[in-house]
Amino acid sequence: MDTVGLEELGLSKTEAKVYLALLRLGSGTGSEIAEKADVFRRNAYDALSKLTEKGLVSSVIKDKTYYSVAPPEKLQDVLREKEDALGELLPKLRELYTHPKIRQKVYFYEGKEGIKTVMSEIIKEGKDWLAFASSGQSKVALGDWVDYWEKKRSNACIKAKVIMADTPLGRQRGIEIKKLKHTEVRISPGEFETPVSTYIFGNRMGIVLWSETEPLAILVDNPEIAAANRKYFNMMWKIAKEY
Repeated sequence: MDTVGLEELGLSKTEAKVYLALLRLGSGTGSEIAEKADVFRRNAYDALSKLTEKGLVSSVIKDKTYYSVAPPEKLQDVLREKEDALGELLPKLRELYTHPKIRQKVYFYEGKEGIKTVMSEIIKEGKDWLAFASSGQSKVALGDWVDYWEKKRSNACIKAKVIMADTPLGRQRGIEIKKLKHTEVRISPGEFETPVSTYIFGNRMGIVLWSETEPLAILVDNPEIAAANRKYFNMMWKIAKEY
């Protein structure tokens, strides 16, 4: 099991690895847990301390300190506490919020987290998703998170049509995602490789630059631009090669 789902709940990657290791062990010393989680011992102890604060881990001192994990259902309590805290905070935030006089139509997001924000909008929109010139770089850049996202999209019954770049990485990624439900994949006509992917969903279009140094995403909220790019995508889909 990967750590992405637990990270979505607010655990750090190390905390998630330690928590999963302790679930498998049932109980153990810090050294045993660190070895099972494949993390440095110091990092394991820091994570155990934070997990204890969250109520997910307890400890008892015998000849050594032994740690035990709470039942997984405890995670629901942690989530409820966050929801309660947010519920108390929202009224205060609404008092501070001023509606913009001019609706923003173009949004710029920097870094990998910014790209995740745009991809999360696809799930929230809940409409068909078209992806053009996908080169497989999303997996390289975002790791296991993008697999988690793809499964979440598929489980939400969001239909996807993806035109992969005709590259070794693009073809391999296409083979992986075409196994998912509600997913069709084709190969771009002609060989080309670009660090830019285009996403179309609802009345919005996303442009993602998979740069190793400065990845970024641009989200355009405009029905005419989305419609024009959807028309272009459909034309390319007709001539794209099937697997």
